[in-house]
Amino acid sequence: MGDFYSEDRSRLRNQPKKTIGDYVESKGILVPERYKSMEEARESGEDVLCRSESIFEFNGPSGILESVTLSAFPRIKDIEELKKTIFGEVREDGSPDPAFNFSKAGYYFCPINNISPKEFFDSISFSFWHKLEGYNRTVVADDTVKGRYHVITEGNIPGEDGKQEHCLAYSIIENGFVNNIFDMFPKTDKQLDGLIEFYESVRNLERFDGNNCPIMEIQTVNNKHYFLQTLSGRDFSAADFEVKQGKGTEAFFVRGKTSAKGEVFRIAAEFPNDYAIKQPFEMAEGYLQETPDSKNFYYEMLASKWKIAILRAVEHKIDNISYPANIDNTMYMAIVMGHIGTSQLFKPGVSLILNDKDIMSREEREKAHAYAYETKKVPCIDVKVTSDGRKAFVERV
Repeated sequence: MGDFYSEDRSRLRNQPKKTIGDYVESKGILVPERYKSMEEARESGEDVLCRSESIFEFNGPSGILESVTLSAFPRIKDIEELKKTIFGEVREDGSPDPAFNFSKAGYYFCPINNISPKEFFDSISFSFWHKLEGYNRTVVADDTVKGRYHVITEGNIPGEDGKQEHCLAYSIIENGFVNNIFDMFPKTDKQLDGLIEFYESVRNLERFDGNNCPIMEIQTVNNKHYFLQTLSGRDFSAADFEVKQGKGTEAFFVRGKTSAKGEVFRIAAEFPNDYAIKQPFEMAEGYLQETPDSKNFYYEMLASKWKIAILRAVEHKIDNISYPANIDNTMYMAIVMGHIGTSQLFKPGVSLILNDKDIMSREEREKAHAYAYETKKVPCIDVKVTSDGRKAFVERV
């Protein structure tokens, strides 16, 4: 069956995170405590997260709105005041003030989707959740390879000086075997036991589409897993062929499949300074880009619409230390971008990471960059991609 909430969004009661959290908890699955009101949340004495809620966020772009800790706003008395403090204000005549105008919602989401600022602003509310410590996870079932899962783990561990160190890890779990692609948790148990079983117990609840591979956020505290939210991913479709060798360059990271003979994609090689809003998607089927800028919500807006996203692995130099162009550094750079980076890895039809120099030379990139900024147009190139979900080859055509 399809997704119960996608079939009729009124079932979400204008609070997708809380409504789905309530449902998941009703099925005996752990969910952090929610409070009925801001007043009850303050009276609890616990750390409380004010999670943004809007019907426009459901199965759409992630990160349109911010979630904040309640303790950061000790004098705020109600939700309306909190909304105006964080997001700015939309006046009675429907015109937004500058704060809203330059927010992700005001600058990108509303104009592209032809939604009035007032309609969007009126949809915003908050739900109040007990803020848990521990490890924050993003878990995604692979949409091509059965039994394969992508796991991003983020958390703080005590450092040698006693201070908390922020750590990240990206792992692929397949048939119980854990392959840590990169791991900043030295000698530390990432508490992965039971994580995939927990993910599947939520994924297969009767109100969800079990064929979808959701992007699920989970919090792990002392080896107990808690559901936070689920976002629609790609539908599962196994490859009935195997790529052994191909023309062009082989990708470091592969997710998603093409046809067995491969497919040609017209991809954007560069974007103008204003990102031309709607123009790149009309012209291109995907893009070739260095790790997306976390401040640019444009990538997130189109992530699920792109047929392909190719991230360029580039060499980084920090404090005179060179970090080579490989999957470890590129995955790290993508993941630290939060929603925008993970969306590029899991929402497009195919996501790849390639060496920077294998598709376009430095001279070509400089010309494409100059062309985009001078003309406000999008330079495109054609590439042929052959991918079975595990191995992919890319060549210019």
